[in-house]
Amino acid sequence: MFREARDTLATHPGDLRVRLDILDKELFMLPETQVPEDLHQEYADLRRRCTKLKASNGEGPISATFRRSRIATLEGIAQIIVDLCHEFDGFC
Repeated sequence: MFREARDTLATHPGDLRVRLDILDKELFMLPETQVPEDLHQEYADLRRRCTKLKASNGEGPISATFRRSRIATLEGIAQIIVDLCHEFDGFC
């Protein structure tokens, strides 16, 4: 799952908001129970960061957060995803 997220961040056309919004459907469908135990906290932190803002206008909290966040904040989220990917690779 994290490999697909990394690939989407690296190769999908469009601005960072678009690439992260695609991950809403890919990455966050993964139940925490499928994440290795020592990565639970990092994964939970990532989910918190991505749902920081409340949903509005028919969009979910992840889309709202990505749409209304600064690029620097989104770059930090993208880096966490990449870091998790590297750590998760050891379990795959």
